[in-house]
Amino acid sequence: ERSLNCRPGPRHTNWDATPEKDYYPARTVRKKVEIKEAVPSLVDFAKANGTTYSKLREANLWLRSDKLTNKAAKTYTVIIP
Repeated sequence: ERSLNCRPGPRHTNWDATPEKDYYPARTVRKKVEIKEAVPSLVDFAKANGTTYSKLREANLWLRSDKLTNKAAKTYTVIIP
């Protein structure tokens, strides 16, 4: 009788699961900046910190816009890649 689970496992394929092949190199954090006020343009903020807006967004996935409003006067930690 055949099993209903017919998917082959890793031992049945040419898949090699060694860490040096599967993982991306770790990104180094250049610095962390604490922000206590609003930032009207994250593009300008990125340029002033020696990076691009795209890399800034990659390092800070919680950023949802090209600006940071801070109506509640919170302290945000932004990673500068």
